Amino acid sequence: MMRLMIGPRPVIMVTAHLGNFELGGYVLGILGFPTYAVARPLDNPYLDRFLARFRGETGQHLIPKNGGYDQILDVLARGGTMAFLADHYAGEKGCWVEFFGRPASAHKAIALLAMEHDAPVVVCFARRLDRPLCIEMVGHAVADPRDATGGVGTVHDLTQWYTVRLEEAIRSAPDQYWWLHRRWKDTRRKRESRKKAA
Repeated sequence: MMRLMIGPRPVIMVTAHLGNFELGGYVLGILGFPTYAVARPLDNPYLDRFLARFRGETGQHLIPKNGGYDQILDVLARGGTMAFLADHYAGEKGCWVEFFGRPASAHKAIALLAMEHDAPVVVCFARRLDRPLCIEMVGHAVADPRDATGGVGTVHDLTQWYTVRLEEAIRSAPDQYWWLHRRWKDTRRKRESRKKAA
């Protein structure tokens, strides 16, 4: 992971709401590896400014979820590191993959950006250990779009690949995962039923 981050190519880091994901980006910034993450601004503007300043002081920069696409392209064009929390529900039009044996909708953008910008995808996480403020930074797996034999040649294949790696990470510490996200909402059948009824 470190070799990729000091190299000339852009890097896409993929993680989940596992362990201390906030501290992961903060620590990378302290170590001299600035990252850029996409996030929705907080509803409270005072907390939003505080958190943005806190993160930015070590080199963890936030790009707004709405209207930040050009900034993402700029980071990747400069060979920077983009970080994504990749376990959000992406809606009916997302890329449908298997997650813990059930269909789940994932965002297509991560795989598309990796392929378009020749960016390796690194699945990583910051797992809490048995003492307070003691975490383990784990570079779990890497997929390189240049690797023709890696089985990640399509958007679906790459999205399924990192979803499986995230599942492996979550299985290593299931008590540290945010199970609150409604990751398995699948309204496709309801929509088809409505169409047939109409």
